[in-house]
Amino acid sequence: MPEFKHVDRAIYYDAVGAGPVVVFQHGLGGDRRQALAALGGLTGYRVVAMDAPGHGETCGELGTASFQSFADCVLGLLDHLGIESAAVGGISMGSGIALALALRTPDRVRSLMLVRPAWLAGRRPRNLDLVARLGHWIEDDGLDAARVKLEVDSFYLEMLRTDPACAASLAAVLERPQALDAAEVLYRMVDDRPFGAMDEMAEIRCPTLVIANEGDPVHPLPLGVKLSQAIDEAQLEVIPPRYAQASAHQAALTQALQGFLDQHSG
Repeated sequence: MPEFKHVDRAIYYDAVGAGPVVVFQHGLGGDRRQALAALGGLTGYRVVAMDAPGHGETCGELGTASFQSFADCVLGLLDHLGIESAAVGGISMGSGIALALALRTPDRVRSLMLVRPAWLAGRRPRNLDLVARLGHWIEDDGLDAARVKLEVDSFYLEMLRTDPACAASLAAVLERPQALDAAEVLYRMVDDRPFGAMDEMAEIRCPTLVIANEGDPVHPLPLGVKLSQAIDEAQLEVIPPRYAQASAHQAALTQALQGFLDQHSG
């Protein structure tokens, strides 16, 4: 599997397909396979995705896990591949990384695709509080104790009742390869933010697509709507829920991304 060095760390990535480059980042607790699967239906593009530090096969000391440090990794990947600019996006945390990158280096980002955003300008968003607590539970008490605490948590129990697939995705954080060794990445990222104030979104000038879905307590629809309204001429697509209607969600996601990229890849 290809890798590149960034600040003395090996960062693993994959690149599939041929055509204009799309750099797409996974969500918190995921890995590059999540990003590649989300874009698996695209045609005519080269999709590049990396394992952010503390995720997938990118191991070692976390250093300062933050949206800015992860954006630095994406810049390192672009430099490693000799890519001057690309369409950039991601899921959840990945969309925050893409936003941080676009604000810092707008010349490297040709267009933005923000899928199921979960952060705005505030730290420790309520929708992600349980993820942060999971990180602390794992670090302080171990995986088994964290699992017990999760199973009696009121937010989790309500999610289990109303959206069991979403609840399962949260519980899967306990099963990821670096669940124990990189537990801190969960609370560090939830306690961070991709930008400092909503008015910074006026600085985004590239074509932007925001994709949100209903019925997702971790990625609330109003958050995606607010983000799309803050970015000048951003396009908002509301698609079927990721967890309750997985097949319909994926089909709509592919259609929205394909149409957006085809329109703005020239």
